Amino acid sequence: MSVFLLSVIGVILCIGVVDYIVYGDTENTRIVKASGKSWRI
Repeated sequence: MSVFLLSVIGVILCIGVVDYIVYGDTENTRIVKASGKSWRI
């Protein structure tokens, strides 16, 4: 169970880092996360 939670957290962090590098704006990153989670995860 803990391994699953760690993997989920890792995936979310990776997406957040990639979005931050690509867009470089916290507001845009939030929008991308909100719209991208449905197909990225």
